[in-house]
Amino acid sequence: MMLDKLSAVIPEAYTLGLALFWLVVSVVRPGRDYTRLSILLGAVGVVLAFQSTFGESALGGVATQVRFYGAYRIDLYSQGFKLLLALGYLLILNLPKSGQSLLKTSQAEYHFLLATALFGMMLLTSVYDMLLLYLAMETTSYSFYVLCVLRRRLTESTEAGLKYVLFGAASSAVMLFGIGYLYGLTGTTSLPGVFSRSVELGTSPGFLFGVFLLFAGLLFKLSAFPFHFWAPDVYEGTSNQVAAYLGTVAKVAATALALRIASMMPNAPLLLNAFLWVSAIASMTYGNFVAIRQTDMKRMLAYSGIGHIGYILVGVLAAINMGEPGYTATIYYAGMYLIMNFAAFLVVHACLDETGGAQIRNFNNLHRRSPLLCATLVISMFTLGGIPPMAGFFGKLYLFMTAYQGGFVWLVVLGLLNSFVSLYYYLRVCKAAFLDPGDSPQPEIVPCLRRSALCVALIGYMVLFGFFSNAVDKYANLARSLF
Repeated sequence: MMLDKLSAVIPEAYTLGLALFWLVVSVVRPGRDYTRLSILLGAVGVVLAFQSTFGESALGGVATQVRFYGAYRIDLYSQGFKLLLALGYLLILNLPKSGQSLLKTSQAEYHFLLATALFGMMLLTSVYDMLLLYLAMETTSYSFYVLCVLRRRLTESTEAGLKYVLFGAASSAVMLFGIGYLYGLTGTTSLPGVFSRSVELGTSPGFLFGVFLLFAGLLFKLSAFPFHFWAPDVYEGTSNQVAAYLGTVAKVAATALALRIASMMPNAPLLLNAFLWVSAIASMTYGNFVAIRQTDMKRMLAYSGIGHIGYILVGVLAAINMGEPGYTATIYYAGMYLIMNFAAFLVVHACLDETGGAQIRNFNNLHRRSPLLCATLVISMFTLGGIPPMAGFFGKLYLFMTAYQGGFVWLVVLGLLNSFVSLYYYLRVCKAAFLDPGDSPQPEIVPCLRRSALCVALIGYMVLFGFFSNAVDKYANLARSLF
């Protein structure tokens, strides 16, 4: 019995120990390259997270526990997301550090901050109390604030870090203000205790204001409209590893938190539905149309990410109003987004120019310079665009079908139109890789064995995953454990 209880918190306990290990290393042996060691330790974390989720004691189903005086809930949903986060962390570690990416003297600090951010995100998947939610959010945010300025001393990096700190501090203050409002009205910081009174207080201006402020802080982490302003500049200015971490793992953690909060609302206020409805439409439309004009690949992926958050908000709305099918579709899409967006960042990282820039013209003639990287790039663009038979097509199909069944017809129509718009800038990248000649002779890119194996695995996932219908059942089990 005691071992079962301990196994439930192994992922976050291991991650916290890993962060402390890197902190000690940064003091004792700074300035060394720890890439191989970090990948090994990250792989151990994935194994432990898998064991905690599908181990012999769990038999594929984690017993629901509420721990730490009702502030922390452990269930299959939280453990499944922790496994996704650990996998995303391991993928980020496989992005090699180039000369323009990180200071050589900050290697151990880089791994320390990656681990502390991961620890905070793992806490977010299990939060059951508003104060713990705030602490977990700040643990994650402060790690990212420092990660954004660890790049070699470039003006863009400093500017990106400053913008992220200022916007992040404002969003944290807004969220804390909302938490104070909700506590004052309900007399408790317990999330189930607060939202169980949504029927009673659903028309109270104070309650609506508090919920709005809480979701405003959450939408900032998702970079959803109108809280998206930081994302393009931060993606462009920070190192490619950190941009990939923000664009994949952090989005999955924020989605997990949004669905956790949504599951506690027996009757979501009408104004909250309207707010999410507007944010979903604005995120999809603004993100996709502004992405068309971008020439920097990381900025394009930032605006593309805003558009995809709009699709995820459609799923959150379906979850609030439909229950399990909506949760399943959103979890399915979030897990898929982690992989397909990382695949794009992997190729971006391999095709940097001598200044560390990521212009779309860097991909010119890529099919001759590196056929494997070109295949990974093209398939990731097809998957992000939802072109059949890629996995992204099945993810969007399932998400939009669920929303349509929930009565969100206009959201589905606008989502489909925006998906067609997004094809323009995704196919433009493919055009550069195949049809546009290079401005000058460009060297051949020969990926190392590890990166080549990773490309093959990512291609296999993006092409084949949508055909495995039993994957939906696995995600449905995660959704079912929320209730």
